[in-house]
Amino acid sequence: MPPPDLYNYTGPYSIWLEPPAIIETACPNHNPLGKLYSVVGCSYTINGYCYIMIDKTLSDHNYKTVRKHELAHCAGWPGDHPNAHKELFYPKQVGQK
Repeated sequence: MPPPDLYNYTGPYSIWLEPPAIIETACPNHNPLGKLYSVVGCSYTINGYCYIMIDKTLSDHNYKTVRKHELAHCAGWPGDHPNAHKELFYPKQVGQK
């Protein structure tokens, strides 16, 4: 779910690209959409620094969408995703290279 445009993060961050098994382990509580969808990324902010993990097998388009999604969380977008654009972009059967 892409975030609304008002969540633009400008602070410091790092992105780790990891295989799906690592993402599933590191982001255990980040799948509000159920079994149809894989967890493809997550973020944690600690002391003003945002740490992001993204599935390294995503297509370039999906990587950019997930990056924007996670950076919005870094900027304070809540985990219940209010005002999200309703398009879905990473079902398990789509987006893998």
